[in-house]
Amino acid sequence: MLAVIAYHAGFSTFHGGFLGVEVFFVVSGYLITTLLLEEHERSATVSLRSFWVRRARRLLPALAVVLVATTVWVLMWGSPEQASQMRRDLPWAVGYLANWGQILGDVPYFASADPPLLRHLWSLAVEEQWYVVWPLVFIWLLRRTRSDRRRGRLVVVGAVVSYLLSWWVVRGGSAPMGWPVSGADRINFAYLSTPTRASGLLLGAAAAFVWRPWRRPGLERLPSRPLDLALGISLGVLVSVFIGADLTAGYMYPGVLAATAIASLVAIGVVVHPAASGARVVLGNRWIVAVGRRSYGLYLWHWPVFVVLGATEGELGSFLVASAVTAVLSEVAYRTVEVPMRSGALGRWWTRRAPGRRVVVVAVVASVLSLSVAVATVDEFDPSIGGEEQEFVLKPVDEPPDDSALGESV
Repeated sequence: MLAVIAYHAGFSTFHGGFLGVEVFFVVSGYLITTLLLEEHERSATVSLRSFWVRRARRLLPALAVVLVATTVWVLMWGSPEQASQMRRDLPWAVGYLANWGQILGDVPYFASADPPLLRHLWSLAVEEQWYVVWPLVFIWLLRRTRSDRRRGRLVVVGAVVSYLLSWWVVRGGSAPMGWPVSGADRINFAYLSTPTRASGLLLGAAAAFVWRPWRRPGLERLPSRPLDLALGISLGVLVSVFIGADLTAGYMYPGVLAATAIASLVAIGVVVHPAASGARVVLGNRWIVAVGRRSYGLYLWHWPVFVVLGATEGELGSFLVASAVTAVLSEVAYRTVEVPMRSGALGRWWTRRAPGRRVVVVAVVASVLSLSVAVATVDEFDPSIGGEEQEFVLKPVDEPPDDSALGESV
């Protein structure tokens, strides 16, 4: 996440910081599949409802707060261009389809002089789509074969197909289902689409089927030095790609993406090993643990804050100010929204409300969210709704913006 934030801040040193998203995908694929496996081993079943409710409780409230806050800012202080972008992006963001909205809107992710405030939500859209589909695939795999190793191999095949698809699209082949892409759109599709970015998630999931070393007694007695060396090498590879990779280069798809995913797998494999004492010392640091717990909120808030405060051009002073504002906003949201929602405080509060009051609460919340979307998607200068001058109608940008401000999204 820190590499992604540095990339979004425009620091040339981290020209490949966008690859932090790939690390995130691999880690997520591993963790989610591990949770599903342990639930199945514990109860001989997987509750789809419970899984989806947990994911919604974890993700939706914090996102809703950021969307409402960003919409209010645009309505009160945003530029006409930002209002136009919000009208285009908000409905897709609400439905966790931001990546497809950017592809369909022909918005080059890697080239924008006036970056959209919600552009970073594409990766969360890929993640949420994964949460919807993967448990179903997981259950199918359980019924298909009894061997975790075979399940892992099947998932690796899926990852290879995803990599081959990105290679095919970038080099001139047709996109899935005849999706019309050409030129720079090919890079956009390869970088943003769910089929071409599922590879990291699938590799992480495949690793979970075959590598859960904490379940094997005696491994904690193995020497830690080889593990620490492997971790150091994998981190070195990741730092190298964070510094040197180029988002628009053909070799990215799938070469560098695959290398990043493999290095991430090695790092994960070491970190979860019982004998990896060095990794435990580093990752057990209370500051690193605290940042990890708040990483979702930090990611949600940092991009709109950076854009609003002009901290996307690699200027240190602006970056420090924007980082401080991001930290404050994410901490407030973490304590007042994320933690209460995860602990079930809202559910307990809800059960204590009288039925009549529940209806009122639902109506108010629905009204606020609907109004936010409606107001943000209405052109206040359109004569058809009361405006007076046709020349003030806000229209999408006709020409692709330049790439002076690289603002990737994780």
